[in-house]
Amino acid sequence: NRLSWIPEGAQIAQKGDIMYYVGCLPYFNVVFDDIGVKHIESAQSMLNIFNAAGIEPVVLENERCCGHDLSFAGDFATFATLAKMNVAAIKKSGVSKVVTTCPECYRTLKLDYTEFLGKQEFEVQHASEFLSDLISNGRIKLDGKLTKKVSYQDPCRLGRHMGVFDAPRKVITSIPGVELVEMDRNRENALCC
Repeated sequence: NRLSWIPEGAQIAQKGDIMYYVGCLPYFNVVFDDIGVKHIESAQSMLNIFNAAGIEPVVLENERCCGHDLSFAGDFATFATLAKMNVAAIKKSGVSKVVTTCPECYRTLKLDYTEFLGKQEFEVQHASEFLSDLISNGRIKLDGKLTKKVSYQDPCRLGRHMGVFDAPRKVITSIPGVELVEMDRNRENALCC
Protein backbone atom coordinates (compact mmCIF):
# COMPACT_ATOMS: atom_id res chain seq x y z
CA ASN A 1 0.00 0.00 0.00
CA ARG A 2 2.06 2.91 -1.35
CA LEU A 3 0.04 5.54 0.53
CA SER A 4 -0.22 3.78 3.90
CA TRP A 5 2.26 6.27 5.42
CA ILE A 6 -0.22 9.15 5.10
CA PRO A 7 -1.59 10.04 8.55
CA GLU A 8 -5.33 9.85 9.16
CA GLY A 9 -6.94 13.22 8.51
CA ALA A 10 -4.17 14.49 6.23
CA GLN A 11 -5.46 16.14 3.08
CA ILE A 12 -4.07 15.11 -0.31
CA ALA A 13 -5.40 15.47 -3.84
CA GLN A 14 -5.49 13.31 -6.94
CA LYS A 15 -5.12 16.34 -9.20
CA GLY A 16 -3.93 19.83 -8.46
CA ASP A 17 -1.20 22.40 -8.92
CA ILE A 18 1.41 21.17 -6.42
CA MET A 19 2.78 17.67 -5.96
CA TYR A 20 4.73 16.24 -3.06
CA TYR A 21 7.20 13.75 -4.52
CA VAL A 22 7.91 11.51 -1.55
CA GLY A 23 10.62 9.37 -3.11
CA CYS A 24 11.87 6.31 -1.26
CA LEU A 25 11.06 7.56 2.27
CA PRO A 26 8.26 5.01 2.79
CA TYR A 27 10.71 2.20 2.02
CA PHE A 28 13.56 3.53 4.15
CA ASN A 29 11.42 3.14 7.26
CA VAL A 30 11.70 -0.62 6.84
CA VAL A 31 15.41 -0.55 5.98
CA PHE A 32 16.42 1.51 9.01
CA ASP A 33 13.84 0.23 11.50
CA ASP A 34 16.43 -1.75 13.46
CA ILE A 35 18.35 1.43 14.38
CA GLY A 36 15.27 3.49 15.21
CA VAL A 37 15.42 5.93 12.30
CA LYS A 38 11.93 6.91 11.18
CA HIS A 39 12.36 8.54 7.77
CA ILE A 40 8.64 8.54 7.14
CA GLU A 41 8.14 11.08 9.93
CA SER A 42 9.80 13.72 7.74
CA ALA A 43 7.32 12.95 4.94
CA GLN A 44 4.42 13.12 7.38
CA SER A 45 5.71 16.42 8.77
CA MET A 46 6.01 17.87 5.27
CA LEU A 47 2.45 16.81 4.52
CA ASN A 48 1.32 18.52 7.75
CA ILE A 49 3.13 21.70 6.66
CA PHE A 50 1.41 21.62 3.25
CA ASN A 51 -1.96 21.29 4.98
CA ALA A 52 -1.15 24.05 7.51
CA ALA A 53 -0.50 26.35 4.53
CA GLY A 54 -3.89 25.41 3.05
CA ILE A 55 -2.36 23.18 0.37
CA GLU A 56 -3.64 19.72 -0.50
CA PRO A 57 -0.71 18.34 -2.49
CA VAL A 58 -1.00 15.64 -5.09
CA VAL A 59 0.69 12.46 -3.87
CA LEU A 60 1.07 9.79 -6.51
CA GLU A 61 -0.15 6.31 -5.70
CA ASN A 62 2.12 4.89 -8.38
CA GLU A 63 5.21 7.02 -7.73
CA ARG A 64 8.45 5.16 -8.24
CA CYS A 65 12.03 5.74 -7.16
CA CYS A 66 13.50 8.72 -9.03
CA GLY A 67 16.38 6.52 -10.19
CA HIS A 68 19.20 8.65 -8.75
CA ASP A 69 21.32 5.71 -7.60
CA LEU A 70 20.83 3.84 -10.88
CA SER A 71 21.99 6.87 -12.84
CA PHE A 72 25.05 7.37 -10.65
CA ALA A 73 25.86 3.64 -10.93
CA GLY A 74 25.72 3.87 -14.73
CA ASP A 75 22.49 1.90 -15.29
CA PHE A 76 21.14 4.53 -17.66
CA ALA A 77 18.62 2.22 -19.34
CA THR A 78 16.74 1.46 -16.11
CA PHE A 79 17.12 5.08 -15.02
CA ALA A 80 15.54 6.27 -18.28
CA THR A 81 12.65 3.83 -17.81
CA LEU A 82 11.96 5.14 -14.29
CA ALA A 83 12.30 8.74 -15.44
CA LYS A 84 9.78 8.23 -18.26
CA MET A 85 7.31 6.50 -15.93
CA ASN A 86 7.57 9.22 -13.28
CA VAL A 87 7.34 12.08 -15.77
CA ALA A 88 4.27 10.49 -17.37
CA ALA A 89 2.59 10.16 -13.95
CA ILE A 90 3.52 13.74 -13.01
CA LYS A 91 2.16 15.09 -16.30
CA LYS A 92 -1.04 13.06 -15.93
CA SER A 93 -1.64 14.64 -12.51
CA GLY A 94 -1.64 18.11 -14.10
CA VAL A 95 0.68 19.71 -11.55
CA SER A 96 2.87 22.68 -12.37
CA LYS A 97 5.18 22.32 -9.35
CA VAL A 98 6.84 19.28 -7.78
CA VAL A 99 8.24 19.61 -4.24
CA THR A 100 10.55 17.02 -2.72
CA THR A 101 12.28 16.73 0.64
CA CYS A 102 15.04 14.48 -0.72
CA PRO A 103 18.15 16.21 -2.13
CA GLU A 104 18.80 13.27 -4.47
CA CYS A 105 15.24 13.35 -5.83
CA TYR A 106 15.52 17.12 -6.20
CA ARG A 107 18.69 16.92 -8.28
CA THR A 108 17.37 13.99 -10.31
CA LEU A 109 13.96 15.48 -11.11
CA LYS A 110 15.30 18.97 -11.80
CA LEU A 111 18.60 18.29 -13.55
CA ASP A 112 18.91 14.67 -14.67
CA TYR A 113 15.38 14.26 -16.02
CA THR A 114 15.88 17.43 -18.07
CA GLU A 115 19.21 16.16 -19.43
CA PHE A 116 17.72 12.75 -20.36
CA LEU A 117 14.21 13.73 -21.45
CA GLY A 118 14.39 17.43 -22.27
CA LYS A 119 12.82 20.43 -20.56
CA GLN A 120 9.87 19.47 -18.39
CA GLU A 121 6.52 21.27 -18.13
CA PHE A 122 6.70 21.37 -14.32
CA GLU A 123 8.91 23.26 -11.89
CA VAL A 124 10.89 21.33 -9.28
CA GLN A 125 11.60 22.80 -5.83
CA HIS A 126 13.35 21.42 -2.81
CA ALA A 127 11.21 21.59 0.33
CA SER A 128 13.52 24.23 1.81
CA GLU A 129 12.93 26.52 -1.18
CA PHE A 130 9.19 25.90 -1.03
CA LEU A 131 9.07 26.55 2.73
CA SER A 132 11.20 29.67 2.37
CA ASP A 133 8.67 30.99 -0.16
CA LEU A 134 5.72 30.11 2.11
CA ILE A 135 7.37 31.95 5.02
CA SER A 136 8.19 35.00 2.85
CA ASN A 137 4.61 35.13 1.54
CA GLY A 138 3.12 34.80 5.03
CA ARG A 139 1.38 31.52 4.22
CA ILE A 140 3.14 29.90 7.16
CA LYS A 141 3.47 31.74 10.42
CA LEU A 142 6.05 30.46 12.86
CA ASP A 143 4.95 31.41 16.34
CA GLY A 144 5.88 30.08 19.70
CA LYS A 145 9.51 29.83 20.65
CA LEU A 146 11.98 26.98 20.34
CA THR A 147 15.12 27.84 22.28
CA LYS A 148 17.72 25.76 20.45
CA LYS A 149 21.17 26.06 18.95
CA VAL A 150 21.23 24.15 15.69
CA SER A 151 23.67 23.44 12.92
CA TYR A 152 22.95 22.49 9.34
CA GLN A 153 24.95 20.10 7.16
CA ASP A 154 24.78 21.04 3.46
CA PRO A 155 23.89 17.89 1.49
CA CYS A 156 26.16 17.47 -1.54
CA ARG A 157 23.31 17.07 -4.03
CA LEU A 158 21.44 20.11 -2.73
CA GLY A 159 24.44 22.35 -2.11
CA ARG A 160 27.39 21.69 -4.37
CA HIS A 161 25.35 20.08 -7.16
CA MET A 162 22.39 22.47 -7.22
CA GLY A 163 23.58 25.62 -5.43
CA VAL A 164 20.82 25.64 -2.80
CA PHE A 165 22.45 27.10 0.31
CA ASP A 166 20.31 30.02 1.48
CA ALA A 167 16.80 28.53 1.56
CA PRO A 168 17.49 25.96 4.30
CA ARG A 169 19.20 28.62 6.41
CA LYS A 170 16.31 31.03 5.90
CA VAL A 171 13.83 28.42 7.12
CA ILE A 172 15.97 27.59 10.17
CA THR A 173 16.54 31.22 11.13
CA SER A 174 12.83 31.99 10.70
CA ILE A 175 12.01 29.76 13.66
CA PRO A 176 11.66 32.01 16.73
CA GLY A 177 14.35 31.29 19.33
CA VAL A 178 16.55 29.16 17.08
CA GLU A 179 20.19 30.13 16.70
CA LEU A 180 21.97 28.76 13.62
CA VAL A 181 25.59 27.90 14.30
CA GLU A 182 27.52 27.23 11.10
CA MET A 183 29.88 24.27 10.91
CA ASP A 184 33.52 25.11 10.22
CA ARG A 185 33.08 23.61 6.77
CA ASN A 186 29.80 24.69 5.21
CA ARG A 187 28.17 25.62 1.92
CA GLU A 188 30.50 24.74 -1.01
CA ASN A 189 33.12 23.48 1.44
CA ALA A 190 30.80 21.25 3.50
CA LEU A 191 31.93 17.73 4.25
CA CYS A 192 30.00 14.94 2.57
CA CYS A 193 27.63 13.21 4.99
